Amino acid sequence: MATKTMNIALTDELTAFVEEEVKSGNYGNTSEFFRDLLRERKKQRVQEKLEELLLEGLHSGEPISVTPEYVKEKLERLVAKAKQAGKTKK
Repeated sequence: MATKTMNIALTDELTAFVEEEVKSGNYGNTSEFFRDLLRERKKQRVQEKLEELLLEGLHSGEPISVTPEYVKEKLERLVAKAKQAGKTKK
């Protein structure tokens, strides 16, 4: 994976914190620290979006029972729709 260098300005306090994390052995270097921090933030955003979508679903109206028959019918409709869309693109 290609990498790109970014420069950031930190206060002395934050710089010391990052250096402590690296010295403690939690991270091999400062880049590892920031990559881990960014990965965790990215996961957090995904989790927040999932929670937002779940709440949206809960507030979207009356619930429906998702039975095997319901899933089969829905799948059949989606397949038919996809086939129809494929015919119109040609």
